[in-house]
Amino acid sequence: MPVPELTIFAAHECPWSQRVTLALCEVGAYANDQVKHIEMDLAKIPFWFAMKINPAGQVPVLTVGNEADHESGFINLPESGVILELVAELFPESALSPEDPFMRAKARHFAPRFVDIVMDPWNRLLKEGDLEAGAALLAGLDEIQSLLARHSGVFLLGDTLTFGDLAVAPFLGRIFVLGKAGLMAGEAYATLATDAKYAPIRAYHAALTSRTSWRDTFDEVYIVEKARAQLAA
Repeated sequence: MPVPELTIFAAHECPWSQRVTLALCEVGAYANDQVKHIEMDLAKIPFWFAMKINPAGQVPVLTVGNEADHESGFINLPESGVILELVAELFPESALSPEDPFMRAKARHFAPRFVDIVMDPWNRLLKEGDLEAGAALLAGLDEIQSLLARHSGVFLLGDTLTFGDLAVAPFLGRIFVLGKAGLMAGEAYATLATDAKYAPIRAYHAALTSRTSWRDTFDEVYIVEKARAQLAA
C-alpha cells in the first residue's frame, strides 16, 4: 500500500510528540521526505489549529491524506499511541509492529503500564517534591525491569525495536536527563544511576538513547531549560 500524504503537528518539548517523531525517524519518513513537520509552540497554540486540526488544542496530531482530495481518506488523527501504531503499520518493513498478535499485545500493554507505575510518581517527585514518590518511582522501574527480563535482547521484545519501546523512550529519557540535571528531589535519581539493582533499566535507557532517531528528536539542553523554567513558574 502506498504511503499517503502525511503531516505531523508536534512540539519538540513534548514527550507525547516525541513518541511519533521517533517513529517517523525510525521508518525513514523524514529522510525520504514522506512527512511534512509543523512545529507548534505549546504556549501559543493558534486558533486555527483548535478549529481545524484538534479541538483539544493538543499535539501531536497526524494529518493523513489531503483535505482537498476526498479519495485520500483524509483524517486528523490525535493521540500519540494511536499515531505510533499507525506509523508502524504504514511502514511494515520497519518491523516496529510485531507480526505475532501476542507480541503486539505485549507492546501495547507496556506503554500504559509504564505511565501508570512510573510517570505518576515521577511527576509527583518532579513537580511537587514529594519524597515518598521516589520510592514508588523506583518500585515502578523495578517492575518495568521484570517485563524487560521476559525476553532476551536489548529491547522489550528482544533485539528488534518496537512501538512499545518508542512509546516509553521519551519519558525514560527525561527521567535520566532531568535527574542528572538535579531537578529531581531526594535520592531516587542517585539510586537509579548507581545501584546495581537498576543496571537493566540503565542498559535499556542506553539502548534507546544511543539510536540516531533519539539524537535527531531530542535536544538535552533545550529540554532541561524548558523544564527548569516550568518548575520555577
